[in-house]
Amino acid sequence: MSRSLSKLLLFEFLIVTVSWCSEPVRLRDVVEVLNPKVMLSDLLSSYTPAEGKRRFPAMEICDSPQPGGTRLLRREQIVQRMRQSAANLDAVIIPDTVMVRNPGVPITEELVRSAISTFLLRRGWQSGLPKDSSLAFPRVGTAAESAFQIEVTRADWDSRQNAIDLHLRCLKRPGGSFLAYLYLPDSFPQAARSDLLRTILSNPTVAERRSIRQPALVTRGRPATLILQDATTQILLPVVCLQAGSLSQNVRVFDKMSRQVFEAEVVGRNLLRAGL
Repeated sequence: MSRSLSKLLLFEFLIVTVSWCSEPVRLRDVVEVLNPKVMLSDLLSSYTPAEGKRRFPAMEICDSPQPGGTRLLRREQIVQRMRQSAANLDAVIIPDTVMVRNPGVPITEELVRSAISTFLLRRGWQSGLPKDSSLAFPRVGTAAESAFQIEVTRADWDSRQNAIDLHLRCLKRPGGSFLAYLYLPDSFPQAARSDLLRTILSNPTVAERRSIRQPALVTRGRPATLILQDATTQILLPVVCLQAGSLSQNVRVFDKMSRQVFEAEVVGRNLLRAGL
């Protein structure tokens, strides 16, 4: 290849690269942040190339929500902060709203299993959790792992899920309640299954009696996060609650982007779940 041809190809490559890098970058409308501050870089997609990320200053947008909480940023707030930092507004496409969630340190399955085992022992079930049983629960977190103290406050049989649903709460985080499903293995003997359900569903504990009137975990007119999921896919959507609801209740929520109303189950503070 001749030197002149090489220079021509390099020149064309630089033109294409500069043109491509000058394209505005779309900010995400749902993000998770673990740091104390939400930065503009947190709102960039993970697919944004390094060249694109270098175009944005290390600019603070706002404080992060509390662990396990959410915060709704409006487009006007982001625009105002970018103007204060003399950032180039033409370099980004800003959604109408951005949902920021701080998952905190996630509660592990081991901690949830331990809380359930303690609950069963207090009920008189000495055999512990059945072998090969499985759990499903939302991603719930707190500020530090050392602050985790979890207890089961109530248990019921959910015929729709064909599972035991367990209401749990974090003792050191107000409002830190969430719902878990315990699925018994097919190999678990039917007689033992009946005994376990009888143990769980009889003689409510003091904590259960206290939790009969549970506080609302989602509030009408306030933002929340909806988890749409099936066996293989999970999608997080920022929504607005149309009803208030406590743990395990079904409420209606509204997705502004699709203008669609969903009926979803409350599974945590400002956190709901529905099937895809």
